Amino acid sequence: MAMNVLEGYGAALFRLSQTVDPVVLIWTSTFALALAYFFIAKLVEPLFPTQQNTRSSPGAPGAAAQGIAGEGSRGVSTDGISLTQKQNSGSREVTEEFWSRVEPEVRSLHEGFRRKVLAAAGEGRKAALFGGRITISTCGVLFQEDECHQLKRCATLVPHARDLVEALSYFGRVYLVTQVLDDRSQENAVRSLREGGICGTLVEDHHCLFCEKHVSKVSIARQVEPCVHVDAERATASELQRFLPRVLLVSKMAGAADPSKPNMLHAETLHSFCSS
Repeated sequence: MAMNVLEGYGAALFRLSQTVDPVVLIWTSTFALALAYFFIAKLVEPLFPTQQNTRSSPGAPGAAAQGIAGEGSRGVSTDGISLTQKQNSGSREVTEEFWSRVEPEVRSLHEGFRRKVLAAAGEGRKAALFGGRITISTCGVLFQEDECHQLKRCATLVPHARDLVEALSYFGRVYLVTQVLDDRSQENAVRSLREGGICGTLVEDHHCLFCEKHVSKVSIARQVEPCVHVDAERATASELQRFLPRVLLVSKMAGAADPSKPNMLHAETLHSFCSS
């Protein structure tokens, strides 16, 4: 019986195709199929409910703010909420609860750094600066050795180096850039950063970058596109000042600020910049 019905429908369609223009038939068939698909989709939609995407947006700022290597931030955990979200939420209670788990010295350094970096910036500019990336050229800033060739002998962290990196990591995601001349220098730098609780804890391994030439250091900083770059080499700072929002020159011979370069900041040490 069913076969007879199908044969009847088939014969009817065949006769119809002989009398109707093929182009009209194709368009009519396409429209009918689309209409059938639409109604079938609406009918089965309640049977297969879709789930909303609850994943947080990528690129949330702040390495330590996101709890990178939670074991390396002295027990600080943000419970999945970034520091930027906490401070923008307008909830003093939430912010204070976060800071209660941060060392007072680190918090003080963070607030000093943030205040000076954001000084004279408009509200829109402040939002663009805070939560971005920070690049630190380690020689003369985190290492007592001012010149890269000195790292071949040893790499000695300055006092409070770990506190400084942690404080800056609450402002943005930190990248360390170290110029080295050979493998021995790189090994000394990595060992010092690891033993100091910086590399692999506060700063992820792939954010500890190395290069051999000055021009490569400039290229790395430009590719990372930080909101703040910290460097002890005047030539690098002057060159990057043309491209980056904020550049901090750390040098005992930094001199007075140049009014023609408002985005160039100066300090004798990174610690004095953050604490004064």
